Amino acid sequence: EGEARELAKIAEEIEADQETLLAIMDRLDVPPSRFKRAGAWIGEKLARSKLRASSPWGRVLQFESLIMGVTGKIKLWRCLYEVAGSDARLQKQEIKTLLDRAEDQRRRLEKLHEDTAHSLS
Repeated sequence: EGEARELAKIAEEIEADQETLLAIMDRLDVPPSRFKRAGAWIGEKLARSKLRASSPWGRVLQFESLIMGVTGKIKLWRCLYEVAGSDARLQKQEIKTLLDRAEDQRRRLEKLHEDTAHSLS
């Protein structure tokens, strides 16, 4: 199914983003405990969306949760991008790549959400 493949690709990208964020946090001497909780929450939402693929209403709500999580990530990347010019530990191009990918993830999740919501009518 196309939806399952798309979710799997998004999940892989989010995992890669999490690893990159951990590396950035390490460079900035930020403890990862709070991030790990947020990352676990997003991972749980992705896993549940794979498990409940039979319920369109459940998928609509899960897509909304994932969209909110990715939107939060976009805000983080935007903030880091803004300060990257003044902190040598941050690479502006790396952050821009992460920001672009997150915006693409949100667009793809919004499309999945829209398609699923339309299937309910």
